[in-house]
Amino acid sequence: MDISDVKIGIVDLYVPPFDNSVRMSKTYEKDGFDSIWVPDHIMWWYPDAIWTPDIVNVASFLKNPHDVFNAFPVMAIIANNTKNV
Repeated sequence: MDISDVKIGIVDLYVPPFDNSVRMSKTYEKDGFDSIWVPDHIMWWYPDAIWTPDIVNVASFLKNPHDVFNAFPVMAIIANNTKNV
């Protein structure tokens, strides 16, 4: 294997507002990432009882743990707005 065979991807959490998601996808492409990994909303399941900033850092800016976009429409939007990822 040669170093040129190595591909670099990034995982992002796609949450409202959607305009930020489109902007970030374009930024990741511009920054040279080869892929964007989108977790499904089922992988992002947290009980409401533990959704506090002292337990889950993301809770400090995402008030509801269930406000995560479904992966398949997100991937379609990413594909529509990028060329190489």
